[in-house]
Amino acid sequence: MSTHRHTLIRTNDGATRSPYFSMRRRPGLQVSPNGFESNSLTVTDVDVTEAELADMVRDPSVVGMPRAFPIRLISPVDAADMVQQVDAIPDLQATDVNTTGWGITEVGAHVSSFDGAGVRVAVIDSGIDAAHVAFSGVTLDRVDFTNTGINDDNGHGTHCAGTIFGRDVDGTRIGVARGVTDAMIGKVLNASGSGDSAMLFKAIAWAINGGANVVSMSLGFDFPGY
Repeated sequence: MSTHRHTLIRTNDGATRSPYFSMRRRPGLQVSPNGFESNSLTVTDVDVTEAELADMVRDPSVVGMPRAFPIRLISPVDAADMVQQVDAIPDLQATDVNTTGWGITEVGAHVSSFDGAGVRVAVIDSGIDAAHVAFSGVTLDRVDFTNTGINDDNGHGTHCAGTIFGRDVDGTRIGVARGVTDAMIGKVLNASGSGDSAMLFKAIAWAINGGANVVSMSLGFDFPGY
């Protein structure tokens, strides 16, 4: 009988005598050694048959067992198209773009009394360029879930993090919440901007158990890839 890769998501306070533990002793069930364990959730890759899947979901501690699915980043808009969008924004003059990113004005961040101080943000993406001047003074808790290295090999994650809490660069404001000083960076996308749902779920569990107040994910499920 064929097996399929699933992501086993369990709460750690569930029953210890369950179909999950009995099935772990079955020779046919393979549990990946790179499962992520946290304080309240355990996320593990498992290869199971349909019969084993039906048995395992009866465990009251099982939150879900979705099938592994490819994910991809949401690709940025071409620079030429972005210029047209800036020109179309009412009351945003070219001189404003020199000191404030157009998106800051568009969302009203430039007049908001909230700057993100005291908020712990998790950015689940392609990683971050930790040495970039935009993140000076920010404590970065970084974890690589792709097994491709901790650095941002794509640039998308760095871009997203900069938009969220980046400091001013060369006198230009780029970050919406410049008061953020503590961020979690979960790398789930490789250099080509692809990953899978197992990496994503592990990163979400890590962020939740790490006390993130906000989790940002600029990615989607890759249905054509599947």
